[in-house]
Amino acid sequence: MFENDEEEGIGTLGLIGCPLVFALALVALLLVLVVGAAILAFAVV
Repeated sequence: MFENDEEEGIGTLGLIGCPLVFALALVALLLVLVVGAAILAFAVV
């Protein structure tokens, strides 16, 4: 019953979803770093 759904659904989700989540996490981290650096720069000036 679940054999085909698991192979196709979870397979595609694993191949596409994992890198996508990883990329989103990296982008979020970069945004936090950039915003933090900007706030520090403005605070110093």
